[in-house]
Amino acid sequence: MLKLLIFGFTALMSYLWINEGLPVQGIWVTLALIVWHVYKYIWPFVGNINNRNKRNKFLQFYQTLSKAEKNAASTLWEWDQIIIKGGINPSNNEFTRGLNEENLFVIYNNLPTDYESLRNMLKKEVKKVNKNLEGDRKRRAENAAKKQKKLEIEAQRREEATEKRKQYLTDLYGAKDTQKILKKQVWQGMSQEMLKESLGRPVKKREQIHKQTIKDNLFYKPRKTKLGTEMPTFRVDLENKRVVGWKDLDPN
Repeated sequence: MLKLLIFGFTALMSYLWINEGLPVQGIWVTLALIVWHVYKYIWPFVGNINNRNKRNKFLQFYQTLSKAEKNAASTLWEWDQIIIKGGINPSNNEFTRGLNEENLFVIYNNLPTDYESLRNMLKKEVKKVNKNLEGDRKRRAENAAKKQKKLEIEAQRREEATEKRKQYLTDLYGAKDTQKILKKQVWQGMSQEMLKESLGRPVKKREQIHKQTIKDNLFYKPRKTKLGTEMPTFRVDLENKRVVGWKDLDPN
């Protein structure tokens, strides 16, 4: 309402000035009101048109950039925060009402150079990024090759150790029993030393001595119970250090 009253008063004073004349004081008041209206309403309107033209030119430039160039621009100036998330719909790439024009205008006015130079700058940035990516790919390839080489060396060492152990067992027990030991088998009459080579050290041992007989119960293959404790699932029975039987203790 106040704006309408001021506008009406300004129009009336202008009419009187043109048609009937005004005293000096009235002329100064009218001029002041006219200047105020130009500053308050007409100049911002003209500036807004100029801003829109700049905005449209900027958006046209932005939309001609490649994806890599947009990513480079986003990295350098965080354009994605204002342009992509603020105003350009990624689905149809159109200007929407949600764009903050003031921020966009700030971006336009703070561009480091003209569009052609800016595009060249972004291309250089893309080359720099691609060079870094190529370097990263090369380093990953080298690391993968080193890792593969290390695995091959470790596999070779394990194979050599297995062959060395196989030869050692063959010299002690013969080829037939060595094959059984390497397959972690248990059989009647095998010695306690063979059993150790086949299944390793027991997790639990129980010994009973009866006159001329020594009975041993060796327990292997532990598993965790619901209470968090370990329970052996396999038992081997020996008499006088020779295997006489075995039993699977796992109820499952």
